[in-house]
Amino acid sequence: MRYKVASILFILLVLLIGCVNIPGKRHINHVSDNTVMPLVVDIPNMFFYVDEEGRLVQKNLTNNIDNIIIEGNYFIDAYAVNLQEQMIAFEAVFDDGIRKFILYNAITREQTILDDDVFGYVTWSPNGRYLILDQGTYLWRGLDIYDLITGNVNRIEIAIWYEYYWSTDGNRLLVGTSEMVDPPTWMNEGESITVAVIDIKRGFDIQTVLKGTSEFFILPKAWVNDNVVVVEIIYYDSAKETQQLEINLGEGITRDVVLQDESCQYLPDDIERISHDKSPDGKYVLYPQDDSIYLWFAETDQRQELCKGKSAKWK
Repeated sequence: MRYKVASILFILLVLLIGCVNIPGKRHINHVSDNTVMPLVVDIPNMFFYVDEEGRLVQKNLTNNIDNIIIEGNYFIDAYAVNLQEQMIAFEAVFDDGIRKFILYNAITREQTILDDDVFGYVTWSPNGRYLILDQGTYLWRGLDIYDLITGNVNRIEIAIWYEYYWSTDGNRLLVGTSEMVDPPTWMNEGESITVAVIDIKRGFDIQTVLKGTSEFFILPKAWVNDNVVVVEIIYYDSAKETQQLEINLGEGITRDVVLQDESCQYLPDDIERISHDKSPDGKYVLYPQDDSIYLWFAETDQRQELCKGKSAKWK
């Protein structure tokens, strides 16, 4: 009788241990080919990242489970998640060094190659319809726009400054473009920078917002709403102060303004200097350090190492 009781207790103990999530242990979930796993966001409990094997993973911190979203015979570099359309665009790096822009459908699990032999970044518009395929040099970029509805890829036929911003409706881009001036400036080929708006729905119509000159160049900074943008004037003479202007595109009215990042009033210097991703409320910041991903808690100024990997994003 004692033997039977002891055996039963032993079995129950084994089952109980098997159900406990051991802290610090990584539980990997490989999604089967016929499983549909919708893309969801749960900040700060879940985030996306690229693991050490080059796979795109979504980590669930609540139960310490890693759901592998995308894996293949490549290493994932840059990526962008489209929650509205359940799509992920990413740059895949193959063993032979070839890079491709690939579009992944989280519902059908299909992968579509959008472009070959590229080196760049991908960015979705706020409305989820358009995808920027960004490639070029450090400062000047070449942009292709992929339309998710039509399946067409359109090239913007002018060089674009590396910082650009989507309008709130997702149909226009605020960009910096090359402006040849006389006398020439010290930049590359003597050019300055002009700010313009590219209207994608109107056949990529380009509207000049403010022209750069031999005395100053202008950088795009933000959209206030669908009709108002903010630009920054930087003088080649460093003795002159940088100026930020708010411009009404329809009325042409300008006024001085100072942009403030309201989502996070403060960032430690070491985090601010590197690539990081803030939660929309500014309370949580993901950042890389020594091949690992860390989480900074803004309210308590505490840090926590989460896992090995890179390119962590909330969404």
